[in-house]
Amino acid sequence: PELPEPKPLPGGFVVGQRVYFKGMSERIEDGSLLTHGAAGEVMGPPTPDLAGGGFPSLSVKFPGTLAATTCKLKMLSRTALPPLPGKYSVGEKVYFTGESQTWEDGDNLAHGQKGEIIGPADASTLERGEAVHVLFPGFRTGIDVPLAKLSPHPPEPSPPPPCPPPPSISDLFLIYF
Repeated sequence: PELPEPKPLPGGFVVGQRVYFKGMSERIEDGSLLTHGAAGEVMGPPTPDLAGGGFPSLSVKFPGTLAATTCKLKMLSRTALPPLPGKYSVGEKVYFTGESQTWEDGDNLAHGQKGEIIGPADASTLERGEAVHVLFPGFRTGIDVPLAKLSPHPPEPSPPPPCPPPPSISDLFLIYF
């Protein structure tokens, strides 16, 4: 008997097709690191237990991963991704050169803090050509950081606050008398 014709894959993809991961770099189910821009091979539809949460998705095998992983179609590209702005690359270590800041959830970003680029900026928050997405130690997720506030080198330490002026003669007179 003849085997039935396989069902077409979502989005018109075909088994064996090369695709590129558009999401932010992340750890996947098997503990492997899936990086933004990684090239993978379409293996077929997702396994039923990992069917993409109702979103059209595919099973894709990326180099360095132990097994194929389920990827939503919106996270895949048929063409290689453009380079990140500022000549930065995914995985590159950078330093925050802006003013220290703290968020309501307790995340704290200090001047000079080292982070790792995990992808392009989210288009909804900043212009793609002006920022990248960076993960800093202690943060639960990455944040968009303008290129002007990043450096591949540690910034110079902030100068100490100025010393108070010496006491005047009249101040000394009041202290001792």
